[in-house]
Amino acid sequence: MNLLTPSRFAKRFFHLLSGLSRWSLPGQPLLHYSWTCAWAAYRVEPQCVFNVQGILLSARPTDIVALEEVLLRNEYASALALLRTAGTSPVVVDLGANIGAVSAYALALHPGARVTSVEAGPDTFALLEANRAANPRLAWTTIHAAAAGEVGTRRFSCNALSTSGRVARGGDGVEVRALPLSQLMPPGEVALLKVDIEGAEEDLLRGGEEDLARVNALIIELHPGLCDTSACEAIIRRSFPRIETVKGRVSSKPVLLATR
Repeated sequence: MNLLTPSRFAKRFFHLLSGLSRWSLPGQPLLHYSWTCAWAAYRVEPQCVFNVQGILLSARPTDIVALEEVLLRNEYASALALLRTAGTSPVVVDLGANIGAVSAYALALHPGARVTSVEAGPDTFALLEANRAANPRLAWTTIHAAAAGEVGTRRFSCNALSTSGRVARGGDGVEVRALPLSQLMPPGEVALLKVDIEGAEEDLLRGGEEDLARVNALIIELHPGLCDTSACEAIIRRSFPRIETVKGRVSSKPVLLATR
């Protein structure tokens, strides 16, 4: 895997750290926040450990896009704000969890949440699992799998940016197990389902449309050119009465927030 070297994204990464020193969640006072950065001789890139409201989240420069989107620009804030009225132990399912930034954000907002984080990339999943293990008091579960329309396997291609890993269309990549929504979501009501799986969303939605009936809110990034976005939107509209496009994103890829 072609990991980013420290020099390629050092300036951007440390700009992120500077921005996060002013980070706050909507409706919340400034969160307790600190970070440390360390080199290890066996690592290709440095790793930073963030302490956000007591939740520890390790990250690498290759995770820069996830950190910028989730923590710096608060692109998931409108969806995560719904957890405030979702009861004492809302269930959150994070598909394409990367290192767990959205999951950590959800737990910072609602420490009583029960979160399931799913990631297919082997190296990124290893860091996701390390982040979960660093916070043992939280109801946080991780699953190493590709989200798909049916049980099976998929070839997963890893890229320089950890957020760009995706199910490969050819024979490239590493083989990972594939699981549908019915096996990725815990039983019962799901307060929030987040989906960012780099073009595999059409396969997931086609195979899991019936399972959307027990999801109260869905936030999903669509990937034009990698899936039929019109087909995805049609499935979402059949399942949710209200759909809006999340505004103010830097990326051109649309993010939809669907609620009941």
